[in-house]
Amino acid sequence: MRQRFTDFEVLVSENAGNDNTAEVVAGFNDPRIRYVRRPERVSPGAHFAMIAEEARGRYFVLNQDDDLLHLHFLQRAHDGLVAHPGAVLFACPIWREQPNRGYSSIALRPREGYRDENVVADRPYLIDGRYAAAKFFDLKLHFVHPALAISCDALRAVGGYDARPDHSADLVTQARVLMRGPLVYDPRPGGIFRVHAGNYSRTMTREHRKRFFRSTYANLIAVFEQSGEDWRRELDVYLATLRFEELAECVREWLYYRTPFALQELGMKALLRAWPGTRIGFLRKCASRLGMRNLGRYWLARITC
Repeated sequence: MRQRFTDFEVLVSENAGNDNTAEVVAGFNDPRIRYVRRPERVSPGAHFAMIAEEARGRYFVLNQDDDLLHLHFLQRAHDGLVAHPGAVLFACPIWREQPNRGYSSIALRPREGYRDENVVADRPYLIDGRYAAAKFFDLKLHFVHPALAISCDALRAVGGYDARPDHSADLVTQARVLMRGPLVYDPRPGGIFRVHAGNYSRTMTREHRKRFFRSTYANLIAVFEQSGEDWRRELDVYLATLRFEELAECVREWLYYRTPFALQELGMKALLRAWPGTRIGFLRKCASRLGMRNLGRYWLARITC
């Protein structure tokens, strides 16, 4: 409610909770606030889809109850989208809380290359939507809710927010929207993603985590293919912007979670391309950074394929 931009509505949707949310909302006594309570608890994707369907504005910002928006976020989103009317999504990096260590964020590098001046220029810029969607294969938090605003017209054009029961609904929805147009990207951080014991990623078992990541990557591949886009080409362009150490971190995840083999193969080729030394040195580096067990599974899968 302290946002510098004031022309907005707040739709507070309580997912069958049992606390005093209704009383807290009523205490604000502001006509811009609407309160809705779900009679039965639904999955995150289904809940997000309901909220997006009920939203009345031109753009949709999903702010979950443990995250925070920068006080200038809505103003910056409005200015960026007015300046680039063909864009389907506005986004900023997110501050990620590091308990007892402060905060950090990661800026998305444009296809044309990254410059330090982008961060201090106070000026958003356009990024091709397919390139931005390819970034989701690298699950670093370049931009996530709440620091993004989605065009409601573009959201309706792709059938609304994805309502699948798993927790990849947000990435799948954003990728579908980005297939339809560019991203307006502001490299200044736009909010805080809080890290605590209740985060979904911290409550998953190891096997659940593996299933989650495998399904997420498969769902993203499906979004590209259903849109008639070549995910390999777009992802390879993104990977070319990463340094070897960043690539190794990304590829290690793909091997560990046993993602589709085509994704692992693309990552290994990108690693080899980025390595400045000899083949022997490359193999040694991969063994130390990727892990022998992960490499063994990769080579076995390669032989099988």
